[in-house]
Parts: sequence; structure tokens; C-alpha cells
Amino acid sequence: MKLNLILFAVFAALAISSCKKYEPQYDGPYSDGDTPKVERRHEIMYIGTGKVTLLDLTLGSPKKLLSAPANVQLGSINNTHDLIACQAPGNPIAIIDSNDVLVATIPGTEGVDWFEWHPNNQTLVMLEDGIVTTYGPSVELADTDLNDVLPSGASSKKISGLVVKEDGTMFFLSRFYGSFEYKQFINVRYPASTGLQDQYQFLPQFPAMTYLRADADFKTLTIGSSEYLDEESHTYSPADNYVQRWGYVPWLSYSPDGKNYVYIDDDNFMYMPNLNADPYSLGSEATALDW
Repeated sequence: MKLNLILFAVFAALAISSCKKYEPQYDGPYSDGDTPKVERRHEIMYIGTGKVTLLDLTLGSPKKLLSAPANVQLGSINNTHDLIACQAPGNPIAIIDSNDVLVATIPGTEGVDWFEWHPNNQTLVMLEDGIVTTYGPSVELADTDLNDVLPSGASSKKISGLVVKEDGTMFFLSRFYGSFEYKQFINVRYPASTGLQDQYQFLPQFPAMTYLRADADFKTLTIGSSEYLDEESHTYSPADNYVQRWGYVPWLSYSPDGKNYVYIDDDNFMYMPNLNADPYSLGSEATALDW
């Protein structure tokens, strides 16, 4: 009996010594006590009630950029989502980084009609009365004056919306009134070095299109009007020079990789169907959307 007790004590001691201390395993992402907190990346930019707001890919965690000027209306975020350009009417364009730090104010840009980031993610391309200028590292441009697509005898002439590829190819919108009707186009202007002939495609004459965006590879461009009661969006495929009506929504933007999209409907809700994000209520009309 005594021998049995001794053997039991020896085995018990060995079992205890072989046990390892329990280490908690994290299968997050979540934040609880000492568990590392996962930072969601803010990629969606919209402007409403004069303020710039960033959202993550769940359409959550809204982050307002407090260093942005008051009453901004236009805005654009680059494909790396670390620089945002924005502008209040009659004021110069401001550039803010994703940490909400004012990086620059661009003098002489009070009259700019449209601006968009170049694929290098550092240069802002701007459009004013059909004239193209840039701010940042120098880039290739197929042209700097786009007004030659507007007939001399036409009226209500307007160049609006512009995106530029790495090689300098330019996509832009034009509209004018002539021969008793409005005519509206998306135009493609190639650098002279490519030897390619400029092309265009008709857009509906109404409403007047007010914005133009592109994914990083320029496979899908989004065109639309956010004017009240005239909300309408289209997609354009440069590969086959084809325009397709997307829907009666004021804002539509594709992700940089072109695989997903986000849109705002006329009830001021934002949706991202492919990622199953919950609808996000803006609470007011948006004046800009970009991914």
C-alpha cells in the first residue's frame, strides 16, 4: 500500500511538471483588454454638408477631416488613400493627408472646375475652362487645351470632368448646344507619340454630366450627374469605347482594382453590394464621392 502511494505521487508530479502554461489565442480582429486592436483602413471619401468624411470598407468608422476648409464641395482621394484634395467654392484647393494634416494650399486655383489625382498618387490634375494644369511632380499630358472639341458656332460650351493615364492619355467630358439640341460626349485624347487617333462616344444630351472617375487601370470609368432631380450614372469602357447606363443614382465610384463599387442613391444612403456592407445613411446630399 505504501509503495502504491509513492508511485502515485511520482506520476502526479511528472504530470504537473509536463503541463505548459496556457497562452490565450486570438482569432480576431477585435479589441478586448490586451488584445491588439486592428486598425481599419479608410478608403471611401465623400463630402456632405460641406465636410470631408472618410469611411472604411464596412462603410463604418466615419472619420471627419477637421483640417479641411469649411463648406467644401469638391473632393478627390488618391488610389493609395493617403492624400485628399478638396475645395470650397471660390477658394483654393487644399490637400490633406489621411492623418488629417493640411499638406498644402494651391494658390490660384479658386476657379478650378474639376480635379483628380494622377495614377502616380502625388500629382493633382486640374481643369479650368478647358485648360489643364497640374500640381506636384511633372507628368505626361496629351494636351493642355481641350477646347478645340467645342464647335466655334455653338453655345453653352463646357469641358467638365477629366482623368489622365500614366502615359498621358486623357479622358474628358464635353457638352454644347448646337443645331437646336444639346450634345454631350466623353472624349479620349491620345499623346501624339502613340499615333492613335482621338475618339469620342455620345452621351445622353440630358442631364449635364458633372463628374468623371476611373479605376487604377482605366478599365472602367464612371460618369454621372448629381444635380437635383437629374441624378444619373453611366459606366464607360475604353477598351471597346462603350457607354452603358448604370442607374438613376447621383454618385458611383469603383475601387482602384476595379472589382468593387460604391454608390449613393437619391435617398442619401451609401451602398457597397459586393462587400456586403450595411447601408450607410449620409443624412444629407453628397457633393462628392471617391474610392
